[in-house]
Amino acid sequence: LNTLQECLNKGVDVNSLNKYGSTALHVAAAMGHDTCILLLIKNHANVDLPNHKGYTALHYACLEGHSLCVRQLLKYQMNIHAKSNDRKTPLSLSKHPPIKTLIKDADEMGASLLSAARNGDLAVIQRLIQQEAPLNIIPAQDSYNCESALNAAASKGHIDCVNALLEAGAAPYVCDENSFTPIHSAASCGSVDC
Repeated sequence: LNTLQECLNKGVDVNSLNKYGSTALHVAAAMGHDTCILLLIKNHANVDLPNHKGYTALHYACLEGHSLCVRQLLKYQMNIHAKSNDRKTPLSLSKHPPIKTLIKDADEMGASLLSAARNGDLAVIQRLIQQEAPLNIIPAQDSYNCESALNAAASKGHIDCVNALLEAGAAPYVCDENSFTPIHSAASCGSVDC
């Protein structure tokens, strides 16, 4: 961990690729190094970046059965249903029932959070934040609209919901299917307060 921190301190690109198109995050996830994952993410590692096989770090953590890594990645991953080049999702790669449950639960909580954000239901958002709902994922049932809870709240002008999500750590740079970040969504809908 000290060596990794030193590399980052010296300016090594956290998203640099090896010959397979994998980042340090892919490697840490495959090897089960959850503390390295957290350090890389805090240094702006791209959690949704696929390698040459189309695998994200979550694919590797699921494939190798590293539940602590899966938990870390679910907090930051946007597309938990990303398909690899051979059309496999992280869920389909996992042979471990507890990991399958983690992903399914994250998807359900993400769907509830998205619904609450669209409806401006601050109480539900606060409850889900306390339950550690993943803030940035796009639920499977919403793969058509492809928006995060923060995008939804911003596009509807629900400023209290936007503030709660941002304070809880929702990523302000997550894009919807139109490549809109939450600030784009707010501007396109005339939501000046957001």
